[in-house]
Amino acid sequence: MYKSILSFVMALVFVAVSVVGLNYGVAFQAKAAEAQAAPTETKASTTSDAITNFFAGVSKFLFGGDGKERNILGFCWSEQDRVFYSSRDAWQRNFGYNKIYDIAAPFILLNYDTCRVKFNYGGKDWLIQFWKGQYGLFLIGAEVGVYCKDENQKIPHYECANDNELFALGYSVFNYNEKEPLFVRTYENTWWLTGFIWGKIDSFADRSQLSMQLRITLKDEEMRKRFVEALKKPGVGFKEGNATDREKDTFQILGNDVYIMWNTDRNSTS
Repeated sequence: MYKSILSFVMALVFVAVSVVGLNYGVAFQAKAAEAQAAPTETKASTTSDAITNFFAGVSKFLFGGDGKERNILGFCWSEQDRVFYSSRDAWQRNFGYNKIYDIAAPFILLNYDTCRVKFNYGGKDWLIQFWKGQYGLFLIGAEVGVYCKDENQKIPHYECANDNELFALGYSVFNYNEKEPLFVRTYENTWWLTGFIWGKIDSFADRSQLSMQLRITLKDEEMRKRFVEALKKPGVGFKEGNATDREKDTFQILGNDVYIMWNTDRNSTS
């Protein structure tokens, strides 16, 4: 019990620091983009030029500007994908997850929708959780996380999936009914797939303009059946439909792959 409380307090502090750092990182990246877009003709050096070049240099050092990736506070910047994301072995992996984190999130400027899908398989209780919304003042983002605990453990605190428990995950995030996604996270084996881009939603209190089209590959048919049963439970409430064609709040089964089109917040019900 004490370990869970300590983990929560430490994680909350680190998350707050990460949100601030990541938002400032975006500011650096924006300044770097301004520097790269500036005309190249020779002109007199000014204080403004010096400041812009400073931001560009710091951004390149922290997040890369040469095709390489950098890591800061457990987050990386992909120059190729134009997305901030969390590394697989980020510090957050040491703290697991529980519902208290979501309750505390608004106090550190995390305004998101979430959905928790809980099911039992292989002697463990599993939690697969989705998030989408506004992260700090400057970032639109989305996440999928995979967690588990022993089925006999009464405390509802889940550990992050280890390297033998990774899932194949991928998703696209859409704004309103636009045809092209805001960003895409490539399908890969991981326990936590995140993506953050520069931007603001219309209302921090209403994240329904964002939707997530998600692909999850379960380990076998039995796990897929249990996951689907959990998707249909009251409070989670997905229905079978045409998720690959973006029918809202539906799922679609293709082998052991489950495609989900998620729009509606389920923070208070799941």
